[in-house]
Amino acid sequence: MGDELWLARFLLHRIAEDFGVKVSVHPKPIPGDWNGAGLHSNFSTKEMREEVTPPLLTPHTQSC
Repeated sequence: MGDELWLARFLLHRIAEDFGVKVSVHPKPIPGDWNGAGLHSNFSTKEMREEVTPPLLTPHTQSC
């Protein structure tokens, strides 16, 4: 996965040169007070908030 990321960044920079633009992969490229602006997001659904009791035996353990 890391090799693909490096290659993608390399290609992005080379293609950007052809169009006369600069690329920044810095997480916060604009100066200022960015407290907590790191693209961290949480979400939940009604099903995720309901408490569920798992069964004692699942189909996987019953076949053992």
